[in-house]
Amino acid sequence: MRDLRTVLNETERAGSGRSSKLLRNSLVVSEISLALLLMMGAGLFVRSLGRLSAVDFGFSDDHLLVADLPVPPAGAAPAEAHRNMDFYENTLRELRALPGVKFAGATSFLPVSGQGSAIHFNIQGRPPRNASEYVTANYRVTSGEYFQSLRIPLLAGRWIEDSDRERAPSIVVINQAMAKMYFGDQSPLGKKMQLGALPDDTTPWMTVVGVVGDVKQSLVTDVATEMYVPYRQANELLPVRTMSVVMRTEVDPRLLIPDLREMVRRINPDQPVIHIRTMEENVAQNFSQPQFRAFLLLIFAGLALLIAAVGVYGVMAYSTAQRSGEMAIRMALGCSVKRIFALVVTDGLRLTLIGVGIGTALSIVLGHWLKSLLFGVSSTDGVTLAAAIAVVTTAGIVATLLPARRASRIQIASMMREN
Repeated sequence: MRDLRTVLNETERAGSGRSSKLLRNSLVVSEISLALLLMMGAGLFVRSLGRLSAVDFGFSDDHLLVADLPVPPAGAAPAEAHRNMDFYENTLRELRALPGVKFAGATSFLPVSGQGSAIHFNIQGRPPRNASEYVTANYRVTSGEYFQSLRIPLLAGRWIEDSDRERAPSIVVINQAMAKMYFGDQSPLGKKMQLGALPDDTTPWMTVVGVVGDVKQSLVTDVATEMYVPYRQANELLPVRTMSVVMRTEVDPRLLIPDLREMVRRINPDQPVIHIRTMEENVAQNFSQPQFRAFLLLIFAGLALLIAAVGVYGVMAYSTAQRSGEMAIRMALGCSVKRIFALVVTDGLRLTLIGVGIGTALSIVLGHWLKSLLFGVSSTDGVTLAAAIAVVTTAGIVATLLPARRASRIQIASMMREN
């Protein structure tokens, strides 16, 4: 009876001592934890991409050709300051005359590009009392027909027009988010705003003449308060260094690329035309980085899951081989095949669940690092976490089945002779 107990409780056999077993189990648990962490991150990015692809950006990106037209810095003389604006005006006029062009406008920053600038402003009759009341909004320089080109809806008032020039009354168009935030239920039309945190007699007051729909300027941020200023009036306040032309076409936009190049060359042979593309390509380009992140994490998560599964299989196969004599004796004493099978599966499942528990805790703790990279998905999204846990747990169980099956098929007589 003493020899039987020795076999059943043996823990110090060659290569399978407590320290060796603890090291193997710790490595497997670490692999499972890492696999869950990466699987959770990949799942969050994939779900975020799904939300992004379904979001309404506030404009129509079909049949649009865009190109960047940077201009050289203008001198201090008024004639030089107007020269660049004349170039944009002439360019837009010629573009609108091209066959197949329905609208042509320009803006300082294209939507969904993640670019832009914010600027302090103040509202007439509501000066800030201290620095804590300073307010900012996104600042966009645009031309006439820009909103029509992108099919951004006009909610109240009028569009920016070509007649909004240097000597005309200063005007501004704001988006719906800005109208709600700063004017509430009141109509913002006719209200006056001024660039700068504090009222300044040297800066012109701009009259709000229109309210347009909200447009997303970045993939991963919410719609911001935004103002649009006519480019010729904006150049009087802050020099306009570059604008992107936007053409809405009735034909395939790519067919007009040669006409665009030739037209710009005719107006100014020295003017560069940079990065001609369709708006659909422009939007897709801004999807490339989150798509790459999701793809990369999926690759790493898949590799980590494979390594973890191989680790579970290796540990359980080795442990089963070392305990083959014990299992033969258990079966000889009446232990059923199902019980032996369950014994091995339970050992593998225990390691898997410990790794899943640690990985879950790490996912929650480290989730705040991903918040700025996600859209419409919480960094601790329950559905994604549950899916990651299910995948990793399933992989761990599957990796245990083969060693368990082998253990349940041990030949009692041969094992008893060997042990």
